[in-house]
Amino acid sequence: MTTKEELVLKDVRKTYLLAKAASIMYESIKHDVNPEIRKAALEAKAKTNFFIKLVDDSFRRRNVSENFINLEEDLSFDIIDKLYEDSIKK
Repeated sequence: MTTKEELVLKDVRKTYLLAKAASIMYESIKHDVNPEIRKAALEAKAKTNFFIKLVDDSFRRRNVSENFINLEEDLSFDIIDKLYEDSIKK
């Protein structure tokens, strides 16, 4: 694999992790906001979930282990926790 391909795959992984974290956050905020923001959150979540599905499908086609996928999900929760901790400190 070339260096450019490796960099692209790393960027896809980072985006995937952030998308998983964002999807979780969209779900948590959609209940406590006005209708306009709720609609925007639902639309953003749908687009984010589409990206996640494409990457998950790619993982399955490449026979990526369930353990790796679960670790990626754990990292997504870690991102949320870190953002929450940082927001409390401010």
